[in-house]
Amino acid sequence: MMKKLSKIVSEIEAAKGVSEQVALLRAADSKSLRDLLTYTLHPHVKWSLPETDPPYKPLHEAADAEGKLHAETKMFQYFTNTAEGNALKQAKREQLFIGLLESLDPDDAKLVLRAKNKNVGVSREAVDVAMPDLTRGWPK
Repeated sequence: MMKKLSKIVSEIEAAKGVSEQVALLRAADSKSLRDLLTYTLHPHVKWSLPETDPPYKPLHEAADAEGKLHAETKMFQYFTNTAEGNALKQAKREQLFIGLLESLDPDDAKLVLRAKNKNVGVSREAVDVAMPDLTRGWPK
């Protein structure tokens, strides 16, 4: 079974220092982690959602949704200032976002909310070292 993204990120956040974060980032490197980091850390990415967290019903703990966020990070494009996101009406964007949250493992849903608020404790410096191809074109 694939480790849930919230668990991976919490391990990286708990790392002592940049070099330990770099090692953990390299070990956990995946498209979904890169998507999450891009939508969280890229200075030009703006989430087109209200600042407050939406009302949603967390998925029941017994539901088997662990690892689902790995397949759903592609949805982030609809919630941000991308061409796909800008094409949606605000009500539809918010409806899709709530639907996503309600379909995820509760810990992963909380991680998505933290990403929306750009509040994920992975250092930009560690990402620059661990994934230079990801951040190469990003402004500092």
